[in-house]
Amino acid sequence: MESNSVVLYRRDKPHKEKIILSVEDCVSKVSGILDDMQNQLHAEACDNLNRNTNRDLKTFDDFKAFFTPKNEEKPEIHGGFVHAKWCGDKEMEAKLSDLKVTIRCLPLEQSGTQGKCIVTGRDATIDAIFAKAY
Repeated sequence: MESNSVVLYRRDKPHKEKIILSVEDCVSKVSGILDDMQNQLHAEACDNLNRNTNRDLKTFDDFKAFFTPKNEEKPEIHGGFVHAKWCGDKEMEAKLSDLKVTIRCLPLEQSGTQGKCIVTGRDATIDAIFAKAY
C-alpha cells in the first residue's frame, strides 16, 4: 500500500472487506460510498420491520393470542408489531394495558380503508401499529 493511500472499512460489510483508495480518489468517492451504505442499511431496516409486522390479525382473540406469552412463568421476549385498524376509543386502551400492549404510532400515511377495530370489533378507519410495552 502506498503512503498516499487511504484504507476504508465499511461497517455494513464483513470486517475483512476493505477499500483502498488514493487520497485524491477518497474525496470524490466517499460520498457515493456513504450513499450506498445508507441505502443498504435502510433496505435492511425496512426488510426487518416487514418481517416482524403482522398484518393478518382480524379479531381481538387473535390479537390477544399473538401478544400472550406461551410460557407465563418465564415469558419469552416478544419482538413483533401488529398493524391493524383502531376505532380511536381512548377507553379501549385500558384493555390493551392488560396485555402490556400500547399503540406505538398512527402511521402518517393511512390506508384510507375501512375495517373492524382489532380491539372492539367496531367500524374503524384508523391504521395503528401495536406492540408490547417493556
